[in-house]
Amino acid sequence: MRDAALVDHDDDASGLRPRTLVTERYRLTWYVGQTYGELFDLQEDPHELWNLWRDEGYRSVRNGLVCRLLDEVCLCDN
Repeated sequence: MRDAALVDHDDDASGLRPRTLVTERYRLTWYVGQTYGELFDLQEDPHELWNLWRDEGYRSVRNGLVCRLLDEVCLCDN
């Protein structure tokens, strides 16, 4: 049973290739080849108003979710 959803979208017009992992608590979006992303705590911020990507207090959460996202992407590609 999966406990997260993986969403990918390649936008040829903008050149962006976002990859999103949504768990029960968080939504993380990583833009392939970029240094920025989005991290939202869906429990504390259900309307996704505060991007926590650069928040030092969420660094370990962000890093863990990025690793999980990359694992998911690799599993899906095989």
